[in-house]
Amino acid sequence: MASLKLGLIGGGNMAAAVIAGLQKANWPAEQLQVAEPDSSRRDVLEKQFAILTSAQNKPVAAWAEVLVFAVKPGVFPQVARDLADTVRDDCLIISLAAGVRSGAIARWFGREMPTVRVMPNTPALINKAVCGVFATPGVDAAGRDITQTVLESLGSVIWVEEESLIDSITGISGSGPAYFFRLMELLEQAAIEHGLTPDQARQSVIDTALGAAQLGGQSRLSLAQLREQVTSPGGTTQAALEKFAELGFAQSVREGVAAAVKRAQELGDESEKE
Repeated sequence: MASLKLGLIGGGNMAAAVIAGLQKANWPAEQLQVAEPDSSRRDVLEKQFAILTSAQNKPVAAWAEVLVFAVKPGVFPQVARDLADTVRDDCLIISLAAGVRSGAIARWFGREMPTVRVMPNTPALINKAVCGVFATPGVDAAGRDITQTVLESLGSVIWVEEESLIDSITGISGSGPAYFFRLMELLEQAAIEHGLTPDQARQSVIDTALGAAQLGGQSRLSLAQLREQVTSPGGTTQAALEKFAELGFAQSVREGVAAAVKRAQELGDESEKE
């Protein structure tokens, strides 16, 4: 599988995360190429990963058997149309562009191609991403295996059989890091208000979040059961949770996620109009 020629269109942070993960998984450097218009960024990628880069998309697209699009959604339509006559018909297309539906990609290329749509999140930068994945009917078992290998370089992989569920994943894990960062930010502020130094506040919040996440991942108990273990009747945790409930914390989370999912759907609708 690692003998396949994998090209990336776009050489930003997400592309670098893919390359780093693949090389860690022993994907040969000579089987990776990146198209990136920014010369300074190309220099960084060449020095860091010892791979070939190009200022132009077409040489990489013509060479690749697997083509990963790590570009902004707004430029994807023109990039795809420019490459329509260059990309081979059996090339596996992996899109990391948020809100871009597979039907729009097919229209931009002018034909149906084996296409995988991926919604990663920013912890991909440390190989701790959650990647929601949808494959079009043209992606065979081998294509799914290739995709699994590529995305495992970023973190965990969740396959869905309906493309609309990518919007749900977007609202949870795609946007989710920001939700946790906001909660951590607020806890940090509260810690400072209650006398901790900024350094103490940051350390206490980050280490608490890490410990809770790791415990949740390793325990066989449900998240609700883990919460209940911390919540002694009449204790400090119960006091905090009751105040959160009084102020509508659960409803805020539900409505916030719903707003994110709705916006993801709207972005998909917009991609259909390009």
